[in-house]
Amino acid sequence: MAYTYELEAILSYVEKRVKEKIDFTDLEGTLNYSYRHIRGFFKQETGISLSKYILTRKIAYCAKEIKETDRSLLDIAYAYNLGSYDTFTRAFKRETGIRPSDFKDSLFEIGIKHICMGIYAPSIIFKGKPTSGLDIKMSDQKHDACILYGVSRVYYGRKSDGFLQFTPFPMCLQSILDYLGQRTYYSHIMAATGASFRLTWNKDIWDLRAVDERNIFDDPYKSFKMAFEIVGRDFKIIDKESGSKEDFIKMIRSSIDKGYPLIALGLVGPPDATVITGYKDNGQTLYGWSLVQEHLEFRKDIKVDSSGYFECDKWWENTAALMSIGDRHSVGFTVKKMFENALEILTSEELLINERGSFYRGQAAYFAIIESLSDEKAFYDGMPYADLTRKVLAFRDAISMIWDGRSYGAGYIGWLGKVHLEISVECDRCKDHLRQVVQSCIKINELLGGLSGEKVALNLKKSSVRKTLITYLEIARKNELEASRWIMKIIEKL
Repeated sequence: MAYTYELEAILSYVEKRVKEKIDFTDLEGTLNYSYRHIRGFFKQETGISLSKYILTRKIAYCAKEIKETDRSLLDIAYAYNLGSYDTFTRAFKRETGIRPSDFKDSLFEIGIKHICMGIYAPSIIFKGKPTSGLDIKMSDQKHDACILYGVSRVYYGRKSDGFLQFTPFPMCLQSILDYLGQRTYYSHIMAATGASFRLTWNKDIWDLRAVDERNIFDDPYKSFKMAFEIVGRDFKIIDKESGSKEDFIKMIRSSIDKGYPLIALGLVGPPDATVITGYKDNGQTLYGWSLVQEHLEFRKDIKVDSSGYFECDKWWENTAALMSIGDRHSVGFTVKKMFENALEILTSEELLINERGSFYRGQAAYFAIIESLSDEKAFYDGMPYADLTRKVLAFRDAISMIWDGRSYGAGYIGWLGKVHLEISVECDRCKDHLRQVVQSCIKINELLGGLSGEKVALNLKKSSVRKTLITYLEIARKNELEASRWIMKIIEKL
């Protein structure tokens, strides 16, 4: 069994049946592998046993019920098939360190955890007061370690400014700027980077790499550069073509020693943005926040510091690029430039070809997704569940790009209309069309029964469901085209 889709299938299976006593015979039938093989594969990929993982997920759901409802502990224990009250209490304390009867009034809170690609579920989060400032450690009278404590955690489903966040780089940049005392908004960064307007689809395959933020523009780093410009910060970007491991370490140590966290692409898991908050062993080991540090498939290569930061000494092989953030300067990025970039992204028909693949963007991406959904041969009877899962995840990524992006894009453009009265009418019209796009995403979510999991996979396989999905995508595409026309009018006025 090769990772990604098989592990997704196991995690999805468990999450859907978290209240049940898991039937391993049924799991064998779903994956077409023996339980012995599944159990060994899971242990190899995640470092923990499948039975331990199932118990951990049950405890997380129980914790949510304790925090948010008035149900008795005995009812909760029975609801999640955890046996007697004493068995439940012992298991809960092993997982959290406290008894379930003490949990409601504890410093623990319940958040949304991105279990792995496509699966979001309750998670137990400790909200103790973080240490602030610099923790500089000395070894043999040499400055070989420095950790910046108090940088806000980033994770999929992070809630800030009242809404959920799902795009890595804007989340990481906002977290760092908050730490540096510069208040900025996620919606502002989303618009500046072009993430509010992106949609990317591989022309050849159902591809999880399409969601990579480096696919927004032809220049893979353009979106990041624009973000730094709009928040008024000096910056430096290096990748493996322009720098060695020693160059990376030098840049990390220099920034951290000055009190500035950095952003890496990759480091832990896929090449998404990650926050670097410290180092030790002269930079051979790094600390920070990764959006996927709690994903089972990536936990093997990291430890978790008492602060919650990951600790990783195998970072170089998995790091694609590094970005340092410097001093503040005047903002040179204009509102007009943001709209010009938005128009370029929304209406792009050029094929982007890079080392990650060949991707359509904008209106062309919509047509490519519709063509993929229309291909009946791609959804044949008896297709392996892992292949179907891959299609679900690729489609999920596409809808997430639209949903997360247009939601914040509509809000930001609506705000701009109130600030710049000369374009208020045009901004309101554009905002309304983007909100219609979001409504199409909501209908897609309702039709599929979510955007991940076994039920979604089985629904996506149905020809009748895909035809309806195509109808919603066409409505979204046409609304984006109308939004683009209003953006053209805005540009003319600015």
